[in-house]
Amino acid sequence: MKAQRTISTLPDVPQLKAPTPAEASAITNLRIGRSVEIRHRRLRHLWFRLRLALHSRGQGEAARIRGYYRWWVWDEQRRTRGLFYIIRYNLKAPARSWRHARDGIRGHSASVARTTGTSPRRQLLQIWWANLWYGREAENYYRFQLYLPERWRRLPDYVQPTDVKPLYILTNRLTSNGEADMLNDKHHFAAWCAEHGLPAVRTLVRFVGGRVAESPLEELQLPRTSLFSKPASQYGGLGAMIWRFGDDGHYHAADGREFDPSELVAHLARESEREPILLQTALVPHSTLIPIAGVGLPTARLVTSFDGRTQPALEAALLRLPSQGSFTDNFVGGGMVATIDPITGRLGACVRQDPELVVQPIDSHPISRARFTDIVLPSWNEAVELVSRAHSMLPNMPVVGWDVCFLADGLALLEGNANPGVHTPQVADGTPLGNSGWLRELNAHLERIFGPGGPGPGALA
Repeated sequence: MKAQRTISTLPDVPQLKAPTPAEASAITNLRIGRSVEIRHRRLRHLWFRLRLALHSRGQGEAARIRGYYRWWVWDEQRRTRGLFYIIRYNLKAPARSWRHARDGIRGHSASVARTTGTSPRRQLLQIWWANLWYGREAENYYRFQLYLPERWRRLPDYVQPTDVKPLYILTNRLTSNGEADMLNDKHHFAAWCAEHGLPAVRTLVRFVGGRVAESPLEELQLPRTSLFSKPASQYGGLGAMIWRFGDDGHYHAADGREFDPSELVAHLARESEREPILLQTALVPHSTLIPIAGVGLPTARLVTSFDGRTQPALEAALLRLPSQGSFTDNFVGGGMVATIDPITGRLGACVRQDPELVVQPIDSHPISRARFTDIVLPSWNEAVELVSRAHSMLPNMPVVGWDVCFLADGLALLEGNANPGVHTPQVADGTPLGNSGWLRELNAHLERIFGPGGPGPGALA
């Protein structure tokens, strides 16, 4: 018997209809439109890259920062003063830079020539060129010690504060999603730390508009210990004051004023009519830091970068130390700054301000004579983990400068800075920011503003 072949019947496949002339024309126009859109997108991106390159005058992250700053300046001048002003301003640049260099060497050139051998004439020419081509100011020429041959060779990699200040404002307003506003307000920052379980300095009383706005103290009973007051939105130790508690039950200021508890509350309330004031307990540094603390509180400035996806990275680590007789540690206020080894937490090179050389390297504390390299910060790994965890909760912030206190009873966050200064990390050991992650993440946010489809540098005008 022959085997029978089974033939399976397939279902009828519907026949596709040919598009009508109108449909074919619509499909063709859609394809052409997409092609044109892609070409326009590529042209806009190419024009963006070309404009950035023309303003940058170099390659790398530092050059891109410089390019965005010059682009912002160009846009501001074009809108406010016109194209003719820009042309005339740039034609006068060589003469203007020469006058800047001539004025800039006064007071410093002789001391630098005596200590390094770099002649005043060479300093003059270097400052002229650095200002003309890179916009470097004479003050930063001496602050970054660019008269040293090994540093002059890396001139394009240094970034000065005036370059990043307007760029920080743009990113804080346009890409931070309100996170920068929280960091810039000390009271809101303390509340944010409490909400997320991060150790922070506790505020005893908050004064706003001439009155007590908030306080956890019962009946405003101030503790019988030294206190510290500061404006809620100032930087660099401006307006800060320490109130030493005496045996007479009064709080004494360094300028001779003294108040009893109720008088101090009334005084700070009056001060808050100009700007909000915070009152906190005067903190006691860890015993390891006592030899270099003086009468103030050293704080570590840890700068982290974050791309919003991976783990935040530590970009800079510095310990800021108060100067003789001062209770604030800000470098521009006369303090000292030492580098911190990011792996071990050991202090390294330290510098302080000098009236002739602008900055002066020092090996030991000027009062206690304690050597900086002999000091290792306590709980260093925990401090790095703390700022990394804090930054991971701020995915819209490219960089944050964290002020960390190493106290007798543990670590505490003092502040978070949405505009971390760029001069101190480069001054401490002379290493420029160059192609650091700090600048890379900031540039990534700036591309969202200046790039195709972005709001542009004039968005806040």
